[in-house]
Amino acid sequence: MSHEMAIGIIQNAETQLRSFQEKGLKLVEAEKILDNAKKELEANSISNAIYLINELGTKLEQIRKEWQEYSDISTECYNNLQQAKALKLDISNQEEIFSEAEDLFWAEKFEPGLKILKKCKKQINDILYLFVTGEIKVIYNQFKQLPANVIQSYDIRRMFNEVDSAVGINNYQAAWSITLQLKTIYKNLSQPILVQLREQAKDKVIEFQNDLEKADKLVVDSTDAKEIFSKLVEQMRKARELSDFREVIDYTAAGRRALERALRRKQRTEGQETNVKELLNKVIMEINDLRTHFAIPGSFKNLINDAKTAMANGKLDVTVEKVNICAEKMNKLRQKSEPKLTVQFEAGSLQPNFWNRTQVTISNRGLASASDIQIKLTGPVEVRRLSDLKQLTYNTDQTFEIGLKVMGAGSVPIDIDLTYKRTIDGKSYKEHQELWLDVIESTQQYPEVSATTVSSQTTDSKSYTVVTCTYCKNKIIKSAPIFKCSCGTIYHLECITNFNTCLNCKSKITGQVGVVPKKE
Repeated sequence: MSHEMAIGIIQNAETQLRSFQEKGLKLVEAEKILDNAKKELEANSISNAIYLINELGTKLEQIRKEWQEYSDISTECYNNLQQAKALKLDISNQEEIFSEAEDLFWAEKFEPGLKILKKCKKQINDILYLFVTGEIKVIYNQFKQLPANVIQSYDIRRMFNEVDSAVGINNYQAAWSITLQLKTIYKNLSQPILVQLREQAKDKVIEFQNDLEKADKLVVDSTDAKEIFSKLVEQMRKARELSDFREVIDYTAAGRRALERALRRKQRTEGQETNVKELLNKVIMEINDLRTHFAIPGSFKNLINDAKTAMANGKLDVTVEKVNICAEKMNKLRQKSEPKLTVQFEAGSLQPNFWNRTQVTISNRGLASASDIQIKLTGPVEVRRLSDLKQLTYNTDQTFEIGLKVMGAGSVPIDIDLTYKRTIDGKSYKEHQELWLDVIESTQQYPEVSATTVSSQTTDSKSYTVVTCTYCKNKIIKSAPIFKCSCGTIYHLECITNFNTCLNCKSKITGQVGVVPKKE
């Protein structure tokens, strides 16, 4: 390549570089390559100059492509931002992204600048797409409400197709322009129909109001209908579109139906109040009767109070509902509530082969009363004064004393069999308990009855000693169980169990009663 040709190529490259610099790009690196090429050419090093010129050409071509791509995207993105602003959409974030992309590009960071600019374009396109398509959907549904003969003079379908096409190529300005035309057409076509529907809805609301006033004079409970009327007035105040007034008209019909139901309830309940009151009184009496047999939950009281309140307010259906719930609960009470009896001995320290004074407690921890209660003890024991109970109310206890003699010392196993019935229906129950009695062998020696302490009588040739009880003054039969106090006073065993202290010396008598058989 000749020197003159190299000069021409350098001049052409410099012209391209200056055109980019005039647009605002500094291109320092490209400027440096150009200067080096000129120096090589001045030094008559043509091959080096050509190499640098080729490098400069490649760089300028890349800059040209990036500049063109940036310009196209930037122009589209800017126009869409302006369109979004005109539509008063929130695009503050996208404007910041657009500004950031411009800063990067003018700082000659072309690749990251383009990347951010494409992100901005996508986001603003998405915003415009959602807005425009949403508006198109609304206007489309509005046109569907118009009679076919009203819109037949307009090619509405074609206009909607044009909007779809514009949105498809991201031409939102064109799409919105057609949408505004459709809005204007709809407004002009719907205005006469809108006026007609508004008057019709107003008449329906006034008619419904008059019906409500008539119902009030008849003392009809029209609460539901009044709630609908209140909403109707609010709907009528906010109504702007054809669909709004159609909803008012439809809702008025629903209110009329609610009022008709209230009137039918009024007719249906007339003459029923006495029957419902009798039903309420009946269930109250049944609950009172059940109290003697079952534990009545507090929920019954709340239900009855609710039923009485509903009755006082004339809400018979609510009263019946509460009464039925009570009846259902009473049935469950009868079916599931049962007595639950247990026996507890308070024996203290027992001594073997002596009569011990013992307290027995029968507890009913069930939810039903029990009757015909029988207790049977089996094992190496004797029991006296253990009687049957006629009745034990739910959640109560009954304690009584018995005489208990245990044969043998140590831990003595006793079986307790308990039979009883449910008072309301005689249903039978059986309970079995196992009891271990701790019986301690006493080291105390009880003196025998001395014949010298009692008087003697003689009949024929045979004599015998007569011993009398200090308490009852009756003769103690031979070999009968007796107790002799340390002071020498003698009692029947049955008699001494009535006292805590000796009648003679006033010393304390414990529950351990020594039984000494009378000597023959």
